[in-house]
Amino acid sequence: MGVLKKHGVPFGYSVCVTNKNVEEVFSDEFVDLMISKGAFIGWHFLYMPVCGKPDMKLMPTPKQRVHMLERGRKIRAEKPVFIIDFWNDAPYVGGCIAGKEYIHLTSKGDVEPCIFTHFAVDNIKDKSLMEVMDSDYFKALRKNQPYNDNLFLPCQWIDNPKISREMHKKFNLKPTHPGADDILKNKKLRLAIDKYAKGVKKAYAGIWDEAKAAEAADNA
Repeated sequence: MGVLKKHGVPFGYSVCVTNKNVEEVFSDEFVDLMISKGAFIGWHFLYMPVCGKPDMKLMPTPKQRVHMLERGRKIRAEKPVFIIDFWNDAPYVGGCIAGKEYIHLTSKGDVEPCIFTHFAVDNIKDKSLMEVMDSDYFKALRKNQPYNDNLFLPCQWIDNPKISREMHKKFNLKPTHPGADDILKNKKLRLAIDKYAKGVKKAYAGIWDEAKAAEAADNA
């Protein structure tokens, strides 16, 4: 970062936000440190239980997600850095954009809808990118987006798990690495995700209503 700042190269930082570090990475101390290093953008991803040994205890709680929303707004308003929250900023892009605005290609060529969807139907070595994007799977993803009327709940895996399970069943999605299908087959994990989804739905219900009311007032 020091070298980039010295030579005037614009850059940002990326953070995986967990239950353990959410307070720290959204604190004034941490953000001011990143600004002092020369960062212009701060990108935040939520920890996702999608590979290795998934641990739901590491996921930011519904309450912590709301805290991220509030802190992100305050930081953007008061500090010279642009904070982006992959979930809380979903309303700006209409919810989930996987398979619509972006995709992820693995080193083996498997075409995943997003970095957190470790499943694929096609491989770029067998089909053109245009053919993959025009596949029944990707068209179904786009047709179902947004997955929730509340755009603060964009994800098919942790906010709307019914969607990801339906997609897997309908299109016989293949895992792109060993253990990727734990999120679908591990009963304990499935139940924990269902409980989490109910929690974020409750936490964001009033916030979404306020956002819609504010939008209506602005457009009046």
